[in-house]
Amino acid sequence: MAYPAMIKSIQCAKRYIVLSSYIFDCDSLGRQFINALAQAHQRGVIVNVLLDGIGIGYSWHKSDQALKKLGVKTARFLPAISLTSIRFINLRNHRKILCVDGEVAYIGGMNLSQNNLIKSAVHPIDDIHFKVTGPVIDQISQVFIEDWFFATRELIQFPRFFFNKSVNTPERKNDKPVVARVIQDGPDEHHNRIRWTLINALVCAKTSVKIMTPYFIPDQVLMTALHSAALRGVAIEIIVPQHSNILFVDWVMEANFSRIIEYGIKIYKNKRPFDHSKIVIIDDIWSFIGSTNWDARSLEFNFEINLECFDTELNAKLTKFFALKKQNATLVIEDEINALPIYKKIRNNLFRLFSPYL
Repeated sequence: MAYPAMIKSIQCAKRYIVLSSYIFDCDSLGRQFINALAQAHQRGVIVNVLLDGIGIGYSWHKSDQALKKLGVKTARFLPAISLTSIRFINLRNHRKILCVDGEVAYIGGMNLSQNNLIKSAVHPIDDIHFKVTGPVIDQISQVFIEDWFFATRELIQFPRFFFNKSVNTPERKNDKPVVARVIQDGPDEHHNRIRWTLINALVCAKTSVKIMTPYFIPDQVLMTALHSAALRGVAIEIIVPQHSNILFVDWVMEANFSRIIEYGIKIYKNKRPFDHSKIVIIDDIWSFIGSTNWDARSLEFNFEINLECFDTELNAKLTKFFALKKQNATLVIEDEINALPIYKKIRNNLFRLFSPYL
């Protein structure tokens, strides 16, 4: 559902498009975006595409090269091979941003890849992405402006949000305002903002915490915050994939299960092939959506972007989404953990030693 909406917004662009993605595969899906972006450029729309220097390597055929041939301006964030930036090879831009004309934006966890398509992939990846309108778009586009300047030393002027009262689409009639702000993070002046946002939200939790993430390897501070909330009587539920796309990460998560459930926290394993969705829902008001995983790479090394939202209706929709995911998941129980063969316990705990680097 997300990709057609994004492509339609690109096709409707009149002035300016900025797009940032960790992975932008040059496959059947990627070529749809390449064509839409190129067509926008040909009709006079300014287009800037920023891709991560490592993430672009996931595809044998490089989408930025295809875009350049069609005249679209692209840049790589910290190229993988560089005499000046090799020491920063572990610092990646994991953000997924699409902003069009200052009128609509998309953020979340979805890369641009046919692996997310039900008809194209053998084991399609589940994910969730968000369409955003309103003045918070200016905060989203500002993050792109800063990233583009870092990568190119070029300062772009992206249109600011303007509310056009004359536009009265069916979508706008149903829109209700959500109080939201961007929380950006990275190994720069914004370091640890997402970690501290999560910690403070957990401290404020009164009744429930629901977490869905593809990689759940919290550090000791976050784990303590979760345990403290559980000891106060807050009901905490966590959904992770039964099998992620990184085998040794599964082993590390499995090694942590016993200490996670120790204080009544419930953790579920989603039986879908791989679920890449990232959401946090606290009580009936607070939601946290975006690109961040619960691991050291996201919280320490990656450049990330999340939206902190305060709204009961959005919270209710995401709670329903979480409940649907839980229907296809199995609860991790202590007997299951204890029944693991000794060699698996040794293997899992051995890899857990590398948690700060995962």
